[in-house]
Amino acid sequence: MPGLYVAALAAAGIVLAAAVALWLVFAKPERRWLYALLLAVELPMSWAAFRYLRAPLDGWLAGAVADRGAYALLAMLYAPLTEEPAKLWPLLLPFVWRRLGRDNAAGIALALGIGFGLGEIGFLAEQVARAPAIAALPPEAFAGFVFERVLVCVWHPAFVAVTVAAAARRPALLPAGLLGAMALHFVGNFPIYLAARDAFGLGRAGWQQALLAWTLIYAVLMGLLLAWLAWRGRQPR
Repeated sequence: MPGLYVAALAAAGIVLAAAVALWLVFAKPERRWLYALLLAVELPMSWAAFRYLRAPLDGWLAGAVADRGAYALLAMLYAPLTEEPAKLWPLLLPFVWRRLGRDNAAGIALALGIGFGLGEIGFLAEQVARAPAIAALPPEAFAGFVFERVLVCVWHPAFVAVTVAAAARRPALLPAGLLGAMALHFVGNFPIYLAARDAFGLGRAGWQQALLAWTLIYAVLMGLLLAWLAWRGRQPR
């Protein structure tokens, strides 16, 4: 088994264990089956969003925009525009929508975001491990991958929670919530664009460290946002 697969399993195990612990402590027992189901149906959505939305969009944009700098900046919109809707489609299921309330919006968002994030770990590992040089590396070479993927799995539920909490408060707020989630997603990914252009002259090694630091800082901020939305949803109107 490629070392990257071992690292991916480790990252997924950490994320899943943390999510299960949160549900065991905070979720009502009668709701846990719904959270487990939502997590499961989101597992293939990272791959599906890339295959059926992002790849066709990139094919069109690459031919439509000649300036490579403008193309790189516009490409930063791919993830927010394709991934956020991919996390939300289960809300279209009547039995899910009927069970959505202000008090469980954060739990539903956690399930949707963690399911998407776990699937993304597997999808990225499979794609990257196709390179023979990468596949030959030992698991310990991917400590940064594990660190980054675990932290990004805090981002995803927070993004989803912005939309889900808005919809639970008033369905008419769903579009505004979705725009907010997309904006947060764009902000989280924007340093990747800066790194690609070597902004501030940090160099490749400097930007690798900066991106890991940013991923950690943003994960803390998104964790606080998710916790605040969960607390707010439990308060009386």
